[in-house]
Amino acid sequence: MKLFSAIQIQTIDGCNLKCPWCPNSYRLQTGNLMDVALYQKIIDQLAELEYQGRVSPYLMNESLLDKRLLDLVAYTRKKLPKADIMITTNGTLMTREYLLELQQAGMSQVHVSCYTKALCDKIRGWEVQAVRLFSFFGSNIRGTRCWDNRGGNVDWGPRLSGPLEASCRHPFQQMYIDYQGRAILCCSDYHRQVTMGSAAEEALVKIWNNEKYSRYRKLLGQHRRDLLALCNKCNFK
Repeated sequence: MKLFSAIQIQTIDGCNLKCPWCPNSYRLQTGNLMDVALYQKIIDQLAELEYQGRVSPYLMNESLLDKRLLDLVAYTRKKLPKADIMITTNGTLMTREYLLELQQAGMSQVHVSCYTKALCDKIRGWEVQAVRLFSFFGSNIRGTRCWDNRGGNVDWGPRLSGPLEASCRHPFQQMYIDYQGRAILCCSDYHRQVTMGSAAEEALVKIWNNEKYSRYRKLLGQHRRDLLALCNKCNFK
């Protein structure tokens, strides 16, 4: 049975910044929350699988906008004691006190994508025991592979003359669930162009091993992005 090594779960559809390299700069954000029962259903399935990979209650959003985050992390840690629980945040809503609360709830890692040097310097002084805190100054990674065109949804990074002849690790390693329970292709699928299934209606394992996922993996393995929606405009590699 094939299984992903990481899963991202969008608990809220929204961000408090409008960065030009991100589709959230123009995309209508609903602010809608994932139903707690759905979140728990996903985590419960992972517990049944004795999952020990990475769980991120975060996807294409600002994770700290969800005021339920501490409770969601605590539930995840209770059900998945050996999992690596990680979020990414822009840090604008973070305080050291909240970071400590996240630690107590069971958080393993917090990645802060700082977009000002002042914020990055402040975050770096917040190391706390048992939480790996990583901070990145935005301008230092501009132009690297971290700054891709998000599946062609923004004009950023290397310009393409045509589809890349390359594979992609995302559909082989990670699963992505949006706030409605839709399993989408990857973290660049802001417009839900490629939906693999519904976690509200199907088992995660069944979705991960279905025919649509298999087709994407097969063609990506053959470097045929030209035949795949979203991938055919993406410059991530």
